[in-house]
Amino acid sequence: MNRSVKRLTSAALSLAIAVSMGAVANAKPVSSKGSLLGAKTTTSTTKTTTKTTPKTTTTGASSVKTASAGDYSVHFSGNQLQFMKNGKASGTFGAKNSSIKAAVNKAGNLVIGFTKADGKAANVSLGQQKNVVFSGSYSSLTVDGSVANDRSFTVGGTVSALNVNAPVSVTIAKGASVSSLKVGNASAKVAVQQGASVSKASAVSASSVSGFSGSISKAQAVTAPKTTTIQSSSKKTGLKIGSNSISSGNTTSTSTAGKEKVYLNMYDADDTKYTEEINYTTNNGVQLVAKDGISLGQAIKDVKFEVTHDTDKDNDRVGGQWKWVDVASTTKTSGTYTYRFYPSLSAKYPTVDVQVKYEGSGESSSKRNLGKPSISFVGKSHGEGGNVSVEVKIPSGVDDDGTLEIYIGRDFYDEWKIDEDDAGDEKTCKIYIDRDKYMEDKDNDTEVRIQAKIDVDGRKASSNIIKYRLEGKESSSSANLSGFSLSGPRSIEENDEDTIEADIPSNVTNPKITVRVSEGKATTSVSSVKAGGTAKISVKPKKDSDDLRIAVTLRCDEGTITKYINIDVDEED
Repeated sequence: MNRSVKRLTSAALSLAIAVSMGAVANAKPVSSKGSLLGAKTTTSTTKTTTKTTPKTTTTGASSVKTASAGDYSVHFSGNQLQFMKNGKASGTFGAKNSSIKAAVNKAGNLVIGFTKADGKAANVSLGQQKNVVFSGSYSSLTVDGSVANDRSFTVGGTVSALNVNAPVSVTIAKGASVSSLKVGNASAKVAVQQGASVSKASAVSASSVSGFSGSISKAQAVTAPKTTTIQSSSKKTGLKIGSNSISSGNTTSTSTAGKEKVYLNMYDADDTKYTEEINYTTNNGVQLVAKDGISLGQAIKDVKFEVTHDTDKDNDRVGGQWKWVDVASTTKTSGTYTYRFYPSLSAKYPTVDVQVKYEGSGESSSKRNLGKPSISFVGKSHGEGGNVSVEVKIPSGVDDDGTLEIYIGRDFYDEWKIDEDDAGDEKTCKIYIDRDKYMEDKDNDTEVRIQAKIDVDGRKASSNIIKYRLEGKESSSSANLSGFSLSGPRSIEENDEDTIEADIPSNVTNPKITVRVSEGKATTSVSSVKAGGTAKISVKPKKDSDDLRIAVTLRCDEGTITKYINIDVDEED
């Protein structure tokens, strides 16, 4: 067993769901020489895409209401979240656990939230779908308070905790098993079909739970979450820029004369991770209370801005760019700064200003410690060179755009782009080790040093050094030594002892054997050596040793010859 071999830990996600669900992954730039692998959804990147066709057998599926034609149903089994359409899997996602939430996002779309295998949150949108059927096995299934009463849900399979916190209708289908039902919304209606099993239930007053024969305890009401779609007053009352007339309290834009009026909308991002608090004001303003060490440019990512030319149509957006007017995005100094929208069609639309009151830690990014990256091999750490994969763990201190660089020997090999979303992730980079360039002695093994370096805003950090062993060829300085050969075990258990036999040619004089452990850890000893005889080489792998590669050299008056033998090391029972 080779402990230097590590599996690729970044799972590849595929999205084969209808276009109306929206994209959840964006490709990241990669080097022309290598690839940066690491799948992400919403907050991450992906370079590999897989599509699976999972089994559609579900627990209690025969009793669960079938999803309407064109609708997606949801199935969870074996850490796989599946979206089914017309009886077939349209999309499959790896999940860390079976805790699933149904909610409505700021656009009014129904989303299914879960935690990816890498521990990051993700949402998959079902658009305007009104009815959803769940099957499979769930540790918890929650209908969030953001869901309105025009949607309904059917639950099949096995659910440990079913939480209904919205004014919706929920049917627990025949054959389904729910350990704990909790109804936290007074307008919710839950129907338990005959043949379904609910072990215990609790509900708030005025809610409806029918078909449950046991006693229902009193539950605490769950307050609906505060909407994350908060419009500024400019869109509520109209920002009449075209006529140089602005609603009371709104911040004016520049260059307004003769241009069409536009409307501003500000709301929380789907994944707010840089701020402790966000507050919107009536004067086109937003207050950001940043987490410790978070810059202005990072904090603003927690807010989404839309500029439209129609007050009622969100898709009539004005294209352009947002830029800071009076400050660098890297600042961590508290203050009020201007964030300005520059429309692409500047002759048609005006600029729009937002006043951002930022509360930061005041810590300079140049003083923040990146942390140290680490690098290891994916697969074998020895061979003839060529294509080799290494895995780099990005330090948690990466908080902005930067680069990951790989060095082979003292030579710069290539670089990959990284950003704050990569912090703490493991990235697999493919490199090429040129045997002709780095092989110092074609007859003996040569070690090639490999190192990763991180550069973020001028802050630099270097990883540990790993060594790739370019394997030399068996060599001989004399044809008279061709009778020299090795034989030995294919594997040895840790702390056990075994023997390699070296056959010595009969036509040599003054033979001597030397042994070198070039890979792994072991103790060796050699018995007496004589021409025409067999030398016994004792080998005992040390605890936690990698697989062994042992070089045995015969030196005599006639010349020198080296041969290699590879031995697997098994864990101690």
